[in-house]
Amino acid sequence: MSAGSKIEKILDEEKRLLLKGDFVELEKISELKLKASEIIEKNSLNLSVEQVQRITRKAYDNEALLKSARRGIQAAMMHLRDATDESFKSYSKEGQRKPLSKTKLMHQKL
Repeated sequence: MSAGSKIEKILDEEKRLLLKGDFVELEKISELKLKASEIIEKNSLNLSVEQVQRITRKAYDNEALLKSARRGIQAAMMHLRDATDESFKSYSKEGQRKPLSKTKLMHQKL
């Protein structure tokens, strides 16, 4: 298997793991990616233009998936933090979140 084929296979596996949300295996594959990139650096003259374009496209696609996963995790963490927060919040007319006092809550219930 050529160096280009190896890195493509690794990038395909990385995409599968990103879509699956398997972050434990993703960590392991990052080590393989590093080794594969070193091999590509040594063999870059042996890669076709098409192979370089495919590898580049897959790498960019995976980067976008990784950024999306990171944003999703951050949003989930924020929702968990908000769910465990004992204070109540509401939105102002301007759309900004602000704490809602217990007194105001009682008046709204009455």
